[in-house]
Amino acid sequence: MTFVSPRTGWVLGSAPCPSGACTALVRTRDGGRTWQAIPAPRAPLVRGAPDPGVSEVRFADARNGWAFGPQLWATHDGGADWRRIRIGAAVEALAPGAGYALAVVGSGSRARILRAPAAGDAWISVAGLAGSGTVSESALAVSGTAAWLAGPASLRVSDDGVHWRTVPTPCGAAAGGGPGQAWLTSATDGVMVCAGEGAAGSEVKAAYGSSNGGRSFTLLGRPPRGGDLDAAAANRRYTVIVAAASGASELYGSFDGGRRYRAVLALDDGGVGWRDLGFTTDDQGVAVESLASPGRLWLTRDGGRHWHLVRFAA
Repeated sequence: MTFVSPRTGWVLGSAPCPSGACTALVRTRDGGRTWQAIPAPRAPLVRGAPDPGVSEVRFADARNGWAFGPQLWATHDGGADWRRIRIGAAVEALAPGAGYALAVVGSGSRARILRAPAAGDAWISVAGLAGSGTVSESALAVSGTAAWLAGPASLRVSDDGVHWRTVPTPCGAAAGGGPGQAWLTSATDGVMVCAGEGAAGSEVKAAYGSSNGGRSFTLLGRPPRGGDLDAAAANRRYTVIVAAASGASELYGSFDGGRRYRAVLALDDGGVGWRDLGFTTDDQGVAVESLASPGRLWLTRDGGRHWHLVRFAA
């Protein structure tokens, strides 16, 4: 799921076809009220590693977009045509910035950050991530020219997507020592939610905020223990949404700068979990109930307080 404005967005999924189920792409131009099928990449929809194909979609603007994970496909005409980009490694995460896109490719000692202009396919390596381990798609956050990448044991930040520095992660004993999910809301401001000490379908969680590009963090508050952390997002009002799942799937929302939380959406779905959680504007946000069959898209238009299910025409 990806939106480039309050009205224009795309969803990658599957639809019935003569062979059973084929990769499909739909677009909205009215904020998710109606959807139109458009051409999709000629790649299988990934159901699980290490299957080939694509599992995610991101657009930088109305013309330039990518389908990825693990393959990489690009469009520069709004999805009318797609071209496979071969970069020699699996794409673990991708996010567009101001005129460019970043991709995390490979894993372990071979993990790298690649950068390309949004309107082109000239991907070049800008940083190595030796020892970074697995990076989830939700751990890469970009706002304007700035970027954050949260790994299992470190946080890397960049002002331009080219030059990177490692800063101390706030995830530690106070949050159970587990890796965190980072969300950048401006060139300097961001939120990082950490989790750990999981037991019986719950985890210790802690939300931290930074106003200086990740150089230092302040503890904002502690989201509920229920569920294992899947993702986190924040808007410029410092509304914080935390996605967690175990026996059920929950979204917790804080509307006072990350201090206090309440459940804003609770689904008795067996804990299928979440992906693509994020805000398009301070009011509009999305979340995908990731492994439901079929997957389901949820949308908020009041800054995360209420969520409604998006239905697609057959």
